Amino acid sequence: MAEQKVTIFTEMSALATAENAINLSQGFPDFELDKKLGDFLMEGFQTGFNQYAPMAGLQLLRQNIANTIHKKYNLQLSDEKNITITPGASYAIYTALASFLQPNDEVMILEPAYDSYAPNINSLGGKVVRVPLNPRNFSVDWQKIKDAITTKTKAIIINSPHNPTGTIWLADDYEQLKQIVADTDIKIISDEVYEYLTFDHRRHYSLMQDEELFARTYVIFSFGKMIQATGWKIGYVIAPENLTKDFRNAHQYIGFSVNSIGQYAIAKYLETDHNLNTLGSFFEKKRDLMIAEFAGLPFEMPIKS
Repeated sequence: MAEQKVTIFTEMSALATAENAINLSQGFPDFELDKKLGDFLMEGFQTGFNQYAPMAGLQLLRQNIANTIHKKYNLQLSDEKNITITPGASYAIYTALASFLQPNDEVMILEPAYDSYAPNINSLGGKVVRVPLNPRNFSVDWQKIKDAITTKTKAIIINSPHNPTGTIWLADDYEQLKQIVADTDIKIISDEVYEYLTFDHRRHYSLMQDEELFARTYVIFSFGKMIQATGWKIGYVIAPENLTKDFRNAHQYIGFSVNSIGQYAIAKYLETDHNLNTLGSFFEKKRDLMIAEFAGLPFEMPIKS
């Protein structure tokens, strides 16, 4: 395995500290969490959620995720067959790849991309195939995708809402993807950790909502992004039953389970009036403030994808 470089987050955070600059390099908030989360942590401690959790995750949390998804996407999922709790979304991406990737398999990523994708593929012996997004608006060039497909293409990693640009895929993008993977065994890893952070009245569309695409997809989510508790490092994967079995076969030997008390606290939080659907407007105001402050700088900053 080739030696991995220091992550760009480490490098830029150190630079921001050295220069006493505002750190825009990493997605963690600087405001307090809802105090209900702390109350639920204490409740979990006091009621005995302090030992290993089940490998797939606490059933209470998986059930409440299924309920949340039903409300948001009008989808009915099985907590046992479709949902696995993970120690963060980055872990989930790695483990999804580990569940099927063989040496010299090709995995396509669309750049710019989250910095863990390529090292994860490389560490598992796969080959990274890099396809650039359109440089002006970060839309997908589907002809380049088609040209990059080979007989060794094992998977495509997609990301919407996109990190780091915020671009959201359109309906035509999903149709194009469906045509490309039809009649192939290509799997999809859909990184949807920013599902709630959509601006300008846009709505996130999940691959879970397309039965044909979902049949080959691992969908990745993050409570760090959903409830702004990045330090808790808890995420989850949603996949069809056969891929869930493959994922758990790898997961049981890599991380096995996630801290019980954090799972309990999040499970109880999902039962409360947590106002997740207000996250987009909350962060949109911060986005607008940043754009206003940057107005005098020589940057072109389109605010709509």
